[in-house]
Amino acid sequence: GFQFPNEKISKQRVVAETDLPGFTKLSIARFGDVGREKTEFDINFVRRDGKVIEDYGNNVANALSAHVDKPDLVKNVAWDAANP
Repeated sequence: GFQFPNEKISKQRVVAETDLPGFTKLSIARFGDVGREKTEFDINFVRRDGKVIEDYGNNVANALSAHVDKPDLVKNVAWDAANP
């Protein structure tokens, strides 16, 4: 359980909409299941224009797949390093 500190909005009203980010798996795309105790996955980096940067698209796919134990969950992540 949790203590809901807002007196203007009831707990029942908040939990009635379970499609809100953080209430269901993969609802926060970067973190597949915020409440999961431990998830392991590879993080990759690439070299672009002489700089090493995070391979964000691949890392998002790896994280989401690992959180639900489905290696082929993510087919594609649209991300442009020049325009994140």
